[in-house]
Amino acid sequence: MAVKDRKTRKLRGSNHHGWGIQKHRGTGSQGGAGQSGWYKQKWCKYSKYFKDIHGSHGFTRHSSDVDISTINIRDIERNLEKFVNEGKVTIKEDTYYLNLASLGYDKLLGDGKISHKFIIQTDSFSEGARKKIEGAGGLIESETKEDRDVIAADNTTENTNESS
Repeated sequence: MAVKDRKTRKLRGSNHHGWGIQKHRGTGSQGGAGQSGWYKQKWCKYSKYFKDIHGSHGFTRHSSDVDISTINIRDIERNLEKFVNEGKVTIKEDTYYLNLASLGYDKLLGDGKISHKFIIQTDSFSEGARKKIEGAGGLIESETKEDRDVIAADNTTENTNESS
């Protein structure tokens, strides 16, 4: 075909080259490839389908590296006989002595009723557990950081009084 007979040659100067008003390559007024124009000509599509792609949304709770194993007073009461048979709890004069760390627990919680006198050694406990244990005539022995600080403060006070 000769150059002079080609359609593009014949339609030079017209706006549409024989394809009507619309654009004939299929992309229409899309304007750009990929994600360009999302805040301009592609805003309708972006705001309807892709609004969660950009920016921060909400927050991420980072998991704690420390898993605290807890036990309730109810569970100690239920399994008391088993703990005694396994040798994890000792009995002296109607008082049960137990170390929660030897049982594999980190914290004592106060859910349940207590019917025995306990002396429990643990590093962490709830206020409700302390009230119930002491209400039954028992005791919670703990050596947490706060307790060590109090003991150290008492020792320094005694040393100061002795030197005076």
